[in-house]
Amino acid sequence: MILSSALRVDKILKKSTMPKLSNCHTMTNQKGFAIIAIPLTLAILGLIGSSVFANLDHAKGLEGKRDEQRKADMVVLQDKLKTYQAEHKTYPVQKKETVHGQDILAAALKEIPRDPLSGSGLSYGYWSDGQSYNLWYFSEITRQQMVVFGE
Repeated sequence: MILSSALRVDKILKKSTMPKLSNCHTMTNQKGFAIIAIPLTLAILGLIGSSVFANLDHAKGLEGKRDEQRKADMVVLQDKLKTYQAEHKTYPVQKKETVHGQDILAAALKEIPRDPLSGSGLSYGYWSDGQSYNLWYFSEITRQQMVVFGE
């Protein structure tokens, strides 16, 4: 009787708690999946991160190009002011420090370059007492006002 009870208990334990060979095989496949999934996830995150940095670098490049355009515009304005001074023996007068002088320059020089981001509120500045002048622009790279002095 004790022997038959032990056999029954043994059969129950074998059915309920003994892992099957196929289950052990599945556990090994899950570990293999984790080994592949972690580097794959890191690679995807690296691609996303590099694209974000590439966009930031592209934006910096655009700022640099706009600043180069501003420098070229300053040279154009200087040339036009030299021509104006040669013809009129004075520079266009603009002594109000609260005014950027765009209107005075446009009236005197007819056609003047505009800041690449003039639609965003940036503009070139001009001040003159008739004998000398100052031109200025805001640099996106240095985040400072850049001043060009004339005569």
